[in-house]
Amino acid sequence: MKNFQYIFIILLLIPFSLQAQDFKKHCISGEEEKLYNLINDYRKEQNLPEIKLSKSLSYVAKAHCIQLADSIQELTHAWLQCDYRTYDASTYACMWEKPMELTNYTGYGYENAFVVYGDNATAEKALAGWKSSKFHNDVILNKNMWKDLNWKAIGIGIYKNFATVWFGEEKDIEGNPVLCN
Repeated sequence: MKNFQYIFIILLLIPFSLQAQDFKKHCISGEEEKLYNLINDYRKEQNLPEIKLSKSLSYVAKAHCIQLADSIQELTHAWLQCDYRTYDASTYACMWEKPMELTNYTGYGYENAFVVYGDNATAEKALAGWKSSKFHNDVILNKNMWKDLNWKAIGIGIYKNFATVWFGEEKDIEGNPVLCN
């Protein structure tokens, strides 16, 4: 029985170990780097400061894109393990806390998500979509309900037909992601 308990504990730890390995190796694609630059260029046009690229938030952004494309298959801030509902504020924390759950990031994360059907997401399409949505544009430009928040970190993810950008108020101790080979 004791051996069974050890095996059970080891099996429980495997996903966390694999997740840590994935995080350590995380890199961003050229298209993700392009989206990062487009967002900062857009902010500069509005006389807003550049936001530092975050390895942690980029990991979260890519992980969410993968879940959205391969499992959930619809545009939502929900995750398989997070029943986020736009109309229910009691569910918001499971999305905001996702960076702390998946990485060493020490603050909340706030997400803009984008989908295109029948094609792959691109940096240009994602930013155009967010700019055309008042609420998503406000997040990027710190307007209205977002005006008092100071973005110190940004993460970018693009996978298949989804793109997400995550904003955070804390600096990322993990620094910047590297560009994938």
